[in-house]
Amino acid sequence: MRGELYLIAGTKKLKKFDGGRVIVMSFQTDYFLKTAISTVLFPFTAANLYIRKKNETKEPGSIVNVDGRSIHTIISGEENGNPTVILDAGLSGNCLAWCLVQPEFPV
Repeated sequence: MRGELYLIAGTKKLKKFDGGRVIVMSFQTDYFLKTAISTVLFPFTAANLYIRKKNETKEPGSIVNVDGRSIHTIISGEENGNPTVILDAGLSGNCLAWCLVQPEFPV
Protein backbone atom coordinates (compact mmCIF):
# COMPACT_ATOMS: atom_id res chain seq x y z
CA MET A 1 0.00 0.00 0.00
CA ARG A 2 2.83 2.35 -0.69
CA GLY A 3 1.78 5.97 -1.36
CA GLU A 4 -1.95 5.34 -0.93
CA LEU A 5 -4.23 7.51 1.20
CA TYR A 6 -7.17 6.05 3.00
CA LEU A 7 -9.63 7.06 5.72
CA ILE A 8 -10.05 4.80 8.71
CA ALA A 9 -13.77 4.49 9.51
CA GLY A 10 -14.83 5.97 12.82
CA THR A 11 -11.69 8.08 13.33
CA LYS A 12 -10.82 11.59 12.35
CA LYS A 13 -7.37 10.85 11.04
CA LEU A 14 -6.07 10.39 7.56
CA LYS A 15 -3.23 7.88 7.27
CA LYS A 16 -0.67 7.77 4.52
CA PHE A 17 1.70 4.89 4.03
CA ASP A 18 5.13 6.06 2.96
CA GLY A 19 7.43 3.12 2.61
CA GLY A 20 7.29 1.28 5.93
CA ARG A 21 6.13 4.16 8.14
CA VAL A 22 2.67 5.60 8.66
CA ILE A 23 2.19 9.38 8.52
CA VAL A 24 -0.92 10.58 10.36
CA MET A 25 -2.47 13.87 9.25
CA SER A 26 -5.33 15.23 11.34
CA PHE A 27 -8.36 16.87 9.81
CA GLN A 28 -7.30 20.13 11.47
CA THR A 29 -4.14 20.10 9.36
CA ASP A 30 -6.20 19.14 6.33
CA TYR A 31 -8.61 22.03 7.00
CA PHE A 32 -5.67 24.44 7.39
CA LEU A 33 -4.17 23.34 4.07
CA LYS A 34 -7.49 23.71 2.23
CA THR A 35 -8.01 27.17 3.74
CA ALA A 36 -4.48 28.27 2.82
CA ILE A 37 -4.85 27.04 -0.76
CA SER A 38 -8.26 28.71 -1.11
CA THR A 39 -6.88 31.98 0.22
CA VAL A 40 -3.97 31.92 -2.21
CA LEU A 41 -6.15 31.04 -5.23
CA PHE A 42 -9.08 33.38 -4.48
CA PRO A 43 -7.51 36.42 -6.23
CA PHE A 44 -7.24 34.38 -9.42
CA THR A 45 -10.93 33.48 -9.19
CA ALA A 46 -11.88 37.12 -8.62
CA ALA A 47 -9.69 38.24 -11.52
CA ASN A 48 -11.27 35.62 -13.79
CA LEU A 49 -14.79 36.80 -12.88
CA TYR A 50 -13.80 40.42 -13.53
CA ILE A 51 -12.28 39.61 -16.93
CA ARG A 52 -15.34 37.57 -17.97
CA LYS A 53 -17.67 40.41 -16.97
CA LYS A 54 -15.52 42.98 -18.77
CA ASN A 55 -15.40 40.94 -22.00
CA GLU A 56 -19.09 40.08 -21.95
CA THR A 57 -20.84 41.04 -25.17
CA LYS A 58 -24.49 41.73 -25.76
CA GLU A 59 -26.23 38.91 -27.57
CA PRO A 60 -27.62 39.69 -31.03
CA GLY A 61 -31.32 40.26 -31.48
CA SER A 62 -33.94 41.10 -28.91
CA ILE A 63 -36.34 39.50 -26.45
CA VAL A 64 -39.96 39.34 -27.66
CA ASN A 65 -42.90 38.49 -25.40
CA VAL A 66 -45.26 35.97 -27.07
CA ASP A 67 -48.24 34.67 -25.07
CA GLY A 68 -46.50 35.30 -21.77
CA ARG A 69 -43.23 33.66 -22.84
CA SER A 70 -39.99 35.48 -23.55
CA ILE A 71 -38.39 34.43 -26.83
CA HIS A 72 -34.97 35.52 -28.02
CA THR A 73 -35.32 36.54 -31.67
CA ILE A 74 -33.25 37.94 -34.49
CA ILE A 75 -35.63 39.71 -36.86
CA SER A 76 -34.54 40.69 -40.35
CA GLY A 77 -36.22 41.84 -43.52
CA GLU A 78 -39.38 43.86 -44.00
CA GLU A 79 -41.84 44.24 -41.15
CA ASN A 80 -44.81 43.24 -43.32
CA GLY A 81 -42.89 40.86 -45.55
CA ASN A 82 -44.52 37.88 -47.14
CA PRO A 83 -44.09 35.01 -46.26
CA THR A 84 -42.96 34.93 -42.63
CA VAL A 85 -40.24 32.36 -42.01
CA ILE A 86 -39.44 31.18 -38.48
CA LEU A 87 -36.16 29.37 -37.88
CA ASP A 88 -36.05 27.47 -34.59
CA ALA A 89 -32.76 26.34 -33.10
CA GLY A 90 -34.37 23.41 -31.33
CA LEU A 91 -33.29 21.40 -28.33
CA SER A 92 -30.61 23.23 -26.31
CA GLY A 93 -29.59 25.29 -29.33
CA ASN A 94 -29.27 29.03 -29.50
CA CYS A 95 -30.11 31.76 -31.98
CA LEU A 96 -26.69 31.52 -33.62
CA ALA A 97 -27.52 28.07 -35.03
CA TRP A 98 -29.13 29.75 -38.05
CA CYS A 99 -26.80 32.76 -38.34
CA LEU A 100 -25.39 31.64 -41.71
CA VAL A 101 -28.75 30.57 -43.14
CA GLN A 102 -30.89 33.58 -42.20
CA PRO A 103 -29.14 36.12 -44.49
CA GLU A 104 -29.71 33.82 -47.50
CA PHE A 105 -33.53 34.17 -47.35
CA PRO A 106 -34.86 36.76 -49.78
CA VAL A 107 -36.12 39.92 -48.15
